[in-house]
This record gives sequence, C-alpha cells and structure tokens, in this order.
Amino acid sequence: MNTLSVNIHLMLASFYRPDGVSRCVLMEEKAFPSDVYAVASHLRMRGIDPADGILQARPRPGETTLRTEDVLDLLERWGGEVALLFLGGVNYFSGQWYDLPRLTEAAHRAGALAGCDLAHAAGNVPLACMTPAWISPSGARTSTGTPGPARSGARSSTAATRGIPESLGWPVSTPPLLSLAPLRASLDLFDRAGMDALPRKAVALTAYLEALLRAPPGAGLTVVTPAETGSRGCQLSLRVAAGAQALHTRLRAAGVMTDFREPDVVRLAPAPLFNTFHEVWQAARAVGQAAAGAPAGPPPAPPKGGTSK
Repeated sequence: MNTLSVNIHLMLASFYRPDGVSRCVLMEEKAFPSDVYAVASHLRMRGIDPADGILQARPRPGETTLRTEDVLDLLERWGGEVALLFLGGVNYFSGQWYDLPRLTEAAHRAGALAGCDLAHAAGNVPLACMTPAWISPSGARTSTGTPGPARSGARSSTAATRGIPESLGWPVSTPPLLSLAPLRASLDLFDRAGMDALPRKAVALTAYLEALLRAPPGAGLTVVTPAETGSRGCQLSLRVAAGAQALHTRLRAAGVMTDFREPDVVRLAPAPLFNTFHEVWQAARAVGQAAAGAPAGPPPAPPKGGTSK
C-alpha cells in the first residue's frame, strides 16, 4: 500500500496539526533517516525550522538505548510544546523495541498525538496491543486501499465491507494487483508457519545468537540491542570498535547476510520463518573469524539428515 515514506507523508498530512506553541515532533535519536526527512519536510511546509521543531530523545551518557522513563519525563517537561510523538516500533539502528502502549498513553496525557513507523516491527514483534482494527493481531495485513483521513481519493460504496473504519475516511487508492499477488503469497506462508509459533522460535534463535556472540567471538564487538526479550525482536546490532564496514564486507563474502549502519554497527537478524539454529551457529562462527581478521570462509556443511530445526 504505497511505499513507507509515502504512507508517512499521508499520515503526517492528515494528523500533524501544529497549533500555537504545540508544534514540535518528539522522535528518538537515530530514527530511521527517511522518517526524519519526512517530518522535517512537513515542518518546513508549515514554516517551522526543523532544528527547532524536531525534539530528540537520547540515551543517557554511556548507554545505547532509550529508557522509557526518560521519554516519559521529556513528554512531561515539554508538555504543551509537543504536537506529535513519532517513534519507530523497533529502532532500526539498535534493535530496541519501544513500550509503545505506555508511551502512547503518555503522549495523549500531554495533549499530543502518537504515531509509529512499524516497518521494523510488523512481523517481528507482537503488535496486537496497539494495532488498529484492520491489522490483525498476528502481524501486518492489508486493506483494499490506503487510508487517508485528509486526502481522500478512490471512494467506494463497498468500503464498509472492506474493513476500513469510516472514521478514518476512504482509501486514497487501490493497490495494483501485481504488487498484491506476492503479498498474498507471503501472508499465506506466515499463516502456514503459524503466527504463534514464529515469535517463540524468534526468541530462541535470537537468544542463541546472543549467547554465541557474547562468548565473545572476537575483540571489539559489543551487542547494543537490549538483552530483555520484551525489548527486542529478532535483530541484534553489533557495535564494532574498529573496521565495521570491513567486517560487514567479510561476512557478506562468507555468505552471512548482515546489514551495515553508519558509523559502526553491523546488524544480524535470524528470521524464524526460514533460519535454523545451525545457521545461527554458522553465522556466529563466521563473525568470530571475521572479527579476528581471519578469512571467514564458507560455512561447514550441515550434518547428514538436514539442518537442525
């Protein structure tokens, strides 16, 4: 249903309503860059300097993740100046899963709206606690159009039967069938695997990977993602003391699909839908070899009879 940035622009156009001193947008430090660009553009469009209008919640000195209490304190201290709290559900850089229900309630008490970019959260962490009616508790789902409260378009007489709450207006457009076909196939795979089983496996896979990485596999590596399972999904972010880009390159050459984030973070994400515990062990082994400067080499062949589940 459109690209992520297009949807964010639609939601900001509809719900970001600066009024007097209530005009600031509170975001986390190291929010996804395109989210910051989108917010900044809407501030400029309303004559607000993003340097003044974007407030950032930062980790405490010496820490890598946000404390919920610190965000609550900012909402209380800045009070009426905040028009919108806008957070990633799971921070793309650190892998921290925010306490969205608690933070949303605090934003409402402060007189602000709350919005979330769930790109790194949908299908990764349970969202049943705060998703709207047309998103099922088992993960991301799609309606027949993109809701646009203030930007109506393709009005349909059958919208009431398509799961779109009337309070949110009508769909902006109908998604093309060629983009919906692979989405349908993907959702069918998730349903077959079981949306109750996948989170349990994700917790186990990530805990196993963390235990292997904390061994430690090599000097100068620090896991910055929270250790608590209720504060993360299946992503682990490794802060690399020196040569993060080179480490990422060596791991990719060895067949370990990592992700590099400037300036010094390499991300690993064991996907419960298709990754195995044996593959997690292979990845951690490759990290240790690459961090030590040795060629990571191809992973060892799985044992006879297939990989471990």
